[in-house]
Amino acid sequence: MSKIRLLLISLLLVVGMGSVVHAQGLGPDMYGLPSEFGMGIPVSARELGMGTPITCIPDVPFANAGFAAVLTQPDAEARYTTTTFDHGPHLVSLETSYFQPIRPGHDGAQLTIMDLSGAAGETNLGAPVTARMSERGWVVDYGHRFGRKFTAGLSILGADLVGMSFDTQQGPLMDLRSTSDWGGRYGMTYEWVPGDYLGLIYSFSQDHVPATGMAVGGAVSPTFHNGQFGIGASRHLTPKLLAAVEYQRGTTWGSGVDDKADVWHYGAEYQLGSGWALRAGAADHSPTFGLGYAQSRWRFDYAYISDWNDSDVSPLFGSSRTHSLNAIYEW
Repeated sequence: MSKIRLLLISLLLVVGMGSVVHAQGLGPDMYGLPSEFGMGIPVSARELGMGTPITCIPDVPFANAGFAAVLTQPDAEARYTTTTFDHGPHLVSLETSYFQPIRPGHDGAQLTIMDLSGAAGETNLGAPVTARMSERGWVVDYGHRFGRKFTAGLSILGADLVGMSFDTQQGPLMDLRSTSDWGGRYGMTYEWVPGDYLGLIYSFSQDHVPATGMAVGGAVSPTFHNGQFGIGASRHLTPKLLAAVEYQRGTTWGSGVDDKADVWHYGAEYQLGSGWALRAGAADHSPTFGLGYAQSRWRFDYAYISDWNDSDVSPLFGSSRTHSLNAIYEW
């Protein structure tokens, strides 16, 4: 039996344990993996430190477009995030966004741009396999107020280009380049208590995923559909203590794939005074911690996540450590 066939068997056994990487082995349905660290959902370092809730906290950037009708001040932000695996690629993501109220408190718009890249890394799959992941894209959000407490909005995916490859010394095992044919995200908010929100989002996309390499039998070009539903609530337990809880369900289907994943997110933020805030939470059992400082028009946030998206990536890359820095300017 050749080394390549032994390697493929090892891959089938190892990656079949993951919830995103299906039992049939290394395949183009893995294309969603980079988005879990990149353009899949815009999330601020503040939210990363609070267990990554995305539906119910009005922050910049927001994934719930309904918050475009809640925020009243224009601002710009930049976020730098790194993820290091035990054995795998070293990821670096750069995110920038700009929010502009059109009629403050009534409607507004946000533009977010993301680039995910980094150094390739060798995975521990019984033979040398070098893995790479990348993604770049942009999205526009618009939100409108429909009542004193209710807002809704739409996020339009302008572009999303995903790259992922696994290479051996004998040649490419798999190389895919995904593009979104179309996609969007609906968002709604309800201010159930002054300053606290119930939030809901539903995102969807159709993605074309050309892939080549030995693991896919030469060349394939399947189409997949993705959906994500999220519902959450935030509540100030005291004037200084904010808590959030959120449920999310992700689905991928098409070309013989039908995958579902359910996750919970919990988090809290405590205002220490003098502009400082302390944060902690859990993102699908992965612990998160954060620290923030606000002064005048500026805010700076730091977040740490241990084993982010662990159930999806640990069979391939092992444990991980994620650090994120965010700067926001409001005028």
